[in-house]
Amino acid sequence: MGLTVSNWKAGKPNSWDPLLETEELRGELEKRQQFAVSGDGSSVSARYPFEEDLVNSPGKWTTADEGIQYLRELAVLEVIYSDLDDEEVSKDPEDVLCTRAMWRKVIQSAPASYSNSLAAMYCPDMDTPTVEKEEERDDWVYWTVWIRWPGTSDPQKYKALVDTGAQCTLLPSGYRGTEPIRISGVTGGCQELSVLEAEVSFTGDKWEKHPIVTGPEAPCILGIDYLRRGYFKDPKGYRWAFGIVTVNIEKIKQLSTLPGLSEDPFVVGLLQVEEQQVPIATRTVHRRQYRTNRDSLAPIHELIHQVETQGVISKTHSPFNSPIWPVQKSDGGWRLTVDYRGLNKVTPPLSAAVPDLLELQYELESKAAKWYATTDIANAFFSIPLAAECRPQFAFTWRGVQYTWNRLPQGWKHSPTICHGLIQTALEKGGAPEHLQYIDDIIVWGNKAEEVFEKGKRVIEILLKAGFAIKKSKVKGPAQEIQFLGIKWQDGCCHVPTDVVNKIAAMSPPANKKETQAFLGLVGFWRMHIPG
Repeated sequence: MGLTVSNWKAGKPNSWDPLLETEELRGELEKRQQFAVSGDGSSVSARYPFEEDLVNSPGKWTTADEGIQYLRELAVLEVIYSDLDDEEVSKDPEDVLCTRAMWRKVIQSAPASYSNSLAAMYCPDMDTPTVEKEEERDDWVYWTVWIRWPGTSDPQKYKALVDTGAQCTLLPSGYRGTEPIRISGVTGGCQELSVLEAEVSFTGDKWEKHPIVTGPEAPCILGIDYLRRGYFKDPKGYRWAFGIVTVNIEKIKQLSTLPGLSEDPFVVGLLQVEEQQVPIATRTVHRRQYRTNRDSLAPIHELIHQVETQGVISKTHSPFNSPIWPVQKSDGGWRLTVDYRGLNKVTPPLSAAVPDLLELQYELESKAAKWYATTDIANAFFSIPLAAECRPQFAFTWRGVQYTWNRLPQGWKHSPTICHGLIQTALEKGGAPEHLQYIDDIIVWGNKAEEVFEKGKRVIEILLKAGFAIKKSKVKGPAQEIQFLGIKWQDGCCHVPTDVVNKIAAMSPPANKKETQAFLGLVGFWRMHIPG
């Protein structure tokens, strides 16, 4: 059974509006958990001779007793004007389902002290059976919000109804502001409250000031005035946007549409610079190839064929040798890397020029941007030519054939520094707009999509002219939410990507040293995003 005259109180939502928590109405409801309909309904029929009169003359009630009596009368009317031949319609007023129309009449006829609370209590599917009531309540959206009232240090916790139809945010409190305000609800009722600026937080750690309409009998409502401030993530991980103009992404010109971008998965550029003189090992290192991941064999063989065709590697005979160490990428592909740990130990040092990841993150946060675009250079290391005398130390063997790199290899300790510096120089010479760079990853930002598009376009043009190749799939934006260096960026704030959160949450307790190291490595990288 749905909400009937006899279970009105039992059918209220889990989060009960404070306005109904007056001693008078609470007592009346407790006394009337079962509403007894007396009489045969003739007096009501006399007052409402036609069904449409129900809309025109509901009358006003001022007390809980009168409101309950009015609801009983509506139930009797439902029986009087129902189809007597319809077996599904109850003939007992006490079992009549409270329909939307009935509840609307109760709200419309209510005084200001009750109307807003009754409206908040209304369920969209009030006339569905009770067995579906739990699903019905799931449609209500309540968020926990923390408030620090002026002059207090301890925050108070509220469970507020998310109401996009409310023009202001209201919370019950004994704290009163100096500015009085009269609030009118959809039913026409009014309340005398006050406006007070308080600190608001969804997490209890990030606070922002916002005017709150408050009073001892104010309802718990998060209005559109606060919700339209940006994007919010609810406890289930869903992202909400309120009062924000919907952006048709198809109307925003995307950087991936620019000419010169490649769709070739093996595309490699060639930076127009002199062949690079790099540090040479102080002694010969020769290590045999060890057994590799079976799944990587076919992809690596194909990669070697591709890069040899493009002149990135060539056959050689060298006293040096290092084993191939394939690394699987996040998209399932494989990266042709060589285990140069032995070579790295005997290679002279080079001043590092790669920026600190944390410093980059802080700088990007300080921009507080609304729009972003990123560019990832395709095979950036393989685009940088090496001097002939530096190449023999990078030799490796695959299926009985020895190769060496004609371009900067992956896995060598100085490759990131050299690559970062050359890309940085190319961008500076080309007069690139404000950006942040980490080796071959570049991000631009701004408060308008058009502005970010022009910045990203200029960066791409400079890189292509310098000789780098860029895949169409590796150019993202302009977008309001983007991933850069594995971190999700939105509204000037960084967030741990959902797949990372799920991965950490799904990890089983480490059972051995290797698993412990893997776990510590993962949470260690994201430690600054983990509270406590």
